[in-house]
Amino acid sequence: MARPAVPGRESAILDAALNLFAKKGYASATMADIALEAKVATGTLYLYFKSKDEVLRQCAVRFYEEHQIEAQVVLTAPIIASEKLELYLVNRFNRWNAETKGAQPGTDLASAMLNIAPSTTKKEQALWSETLSAILMQGVSENLFHFDSLEQEIQIFYFNLIAYFPLPGNKTLASPTKKDLIAMIQWFCKKWRL
Repeated sequence: MARPAVPGRESAILDAALNLFAKKGYASATMADIALEAKVATGTLYLYFKSKDEVLRQCAVRFYEEHQIEAQVVLTAPIIASEKLELYLVNRFNRWNAETKGAQPGTDLASAMLNIAPSTTKKEQALWSETLSAILMQGVSENLFHFDSLEQEIQIFYFNLIAYFPLPGNKTLASPTKKDLIAMIQWFCKKWRL
């Protein structure tokens, strides 16, 4: 007879797996490593997840679901667009660093998520785009931001974000800080003002 699932254990396993992936890299980690990191028997781990890919897939789903909630909180906050932009991106920056510990394996984790959970990764990218577009459009309606070409400005802004949020296949040379991110956001907000 199969043992019943312990409440909260799946979440703890995902936390441990992300911690391990950040330290060791996704490719180098094994199910036995994940079990050891989660302080559960390997057999127990298999009660919750059939494979390392399934663990990563669930990590991606959880990350996306938490992102949805965070984006909604920011979008409904009673603050001006420039403050929302900073709040949203600093929250995402802090979240990314908490998940990856700012390590190079974090970029490898992003690549692995793209390969293992492409549909969730696409939804995550769409959420980024929709949230940033909504914030920038709020800035336009508040007469706070002005663009010659909104599409072009958004594209340039996205390219600047790559330094702060590594995308699959992108290896950044420097490790920008939260202070650097805030300075970049403030620069764009000043540029977009009349």
